[in-house]
Amino acid sequence: MILDALKDDSESIVQITEYIKYLKMSYSMDAIIEELAKLLEEDFIEIVYPNGITITELRNATNKNITDFWFGLTSKGEHEWSLINYD
Repeated sequence: MILDALKDDSESIVQITEYIKYLKMSYSMDAIIEELAKLLEEDFIEIVYPNGITITELRNATNKNITDFWFGLTSKGEHEWSLINYD
């Protein structure tokens, strides 16, 4: 879901969350943050904004500042997204 949300361009965590809701799926913010952290660790996505944020800082972000985090696909993430089979 997250890779699909980022397929066209970078998105904020708010936009990613809204896309997940649009798909009629329900996940807690903690679950979304943890999935983003895993995708970062696997180099499928990158933090586009703010610069220099670490995975640990993402995991420890508060609801107040997490809305300012933006993510984008890496070339590895773009390749992985291209392999997704929607059938």
